[in-house]
Amino acid sequence: MKKEQGLKIEVATFRVTVVAVMLSLLCTCGASNFDPLILIPGNGGNQLEARLTNHVILAPFTQCFAERMTLHYHQELDDYFNTPGVQTRIPHFGSTNSLPYLNNEHFHRLKVTSLNRHITFRYGLAAEGHSSQVGSRFLKGLKNLIEEASNSYNGKPVILLSLTPWGGDIDEMYTFASGNTLGVPLVDPLLVRDEQRSSESNLWLLPNPKVFGPQKPIVITPNKTYSAHDMVDFLKDIGFPEGVYPYETRIVPLIGNIQAPQVPITCIMGTGVRTLETLFYGKGDFDERPEISYGDGDGTVNLVSLLVFQSLWKEEKNQYLKVVKIDGVRILQYLKMRLH
Repeated sequence: MKKEQGLKIEVATFRVTVVAVMLSLLCTCGASNFDPLILIPGNGGNQLEARLTNHVILAPFTQCFAERMTLHYHQELDDYFNTPGVQTRIPHFGSTNSLPYLNNEHFHRLKVTSLNRHITFRYGLAAEGHSSQVGSRFLKGLKNLIEEASNSYNGKPVILLSLTPWGGDIDEMYTFASGNTLGVPLVDPLLVRDEQRSSESNLWLLPNPKVFGPQKPIVITPNKTYSAHDMVDFLKDIGFPEGVYPYETRIVPLIGNIQAPQVPITCIMGTGVRTLETLFYGKGDFDERPEISYGDGDGTVNLVSLLVFQSLWKEEKNQYLKVVKIDGVRILQYLKMRLH
């Protein structure tokens, strides 16, 4: 397979909402006392434009969607690629055009600056020394967007607003084991499971061994208990052995070194919300839905992951940290709240 296969960008013939990334630059109009703001949404609700060539045969919709959105890791090229016959692009990079639910009450005074790039969050970044064509384009596009935003406002610092599960989350192990519909009705999670396993960004979000430790049981079956330190065995046992090599070589070195960025950080988090803590597969069958015990977090990300930066960076002299805890608020509710 040639390296460029599946990465060519062309005009889309249909649009789907999928795991992707879109960056939006919001700048206040005529208000020099405000700073430019770049939104970096998470992996569940942004737009990907996709084009099917004449080399594919359509399957039933959900199956078709999952198969065409599946990524493929090529060990000899050490990178991820689209399914052959599928070409994708991300529209409106640097624009709010892809955000259909902007609240006018909050954003009516904002000017939107648009920059188009071609990046998809199904792909992820990789550890140093490993190829990541899409990730490299993402970082370059983000760097240029930040510089342009700052220059447009006379060198003012740019605020990045993102969703950041610092140490991964247990919900991701549920996704890998049994599939996750992300709240979409009438979807069989097993039909989308292989596609979700193939996304490098999902490997990225598995519980960080450094954060969750070797003693905490996360997935329990009659024959074995898995902690964050047993991820290789977990990937093999759920039927995804092809994920082991990229996880060990591209992901572990990356997530094992969470460095302080040495820029001011304010972390707004929900607490006191039931969040997946332990998964029990009584029959050892990962095709079945597990019994679940819950712990603290924001409904998706576990509290230990949300707070890990405090312990990791407490000795960093040049790192400013501020934590805002909102009791009883789920992760998606942040965006609807008015903070005073």
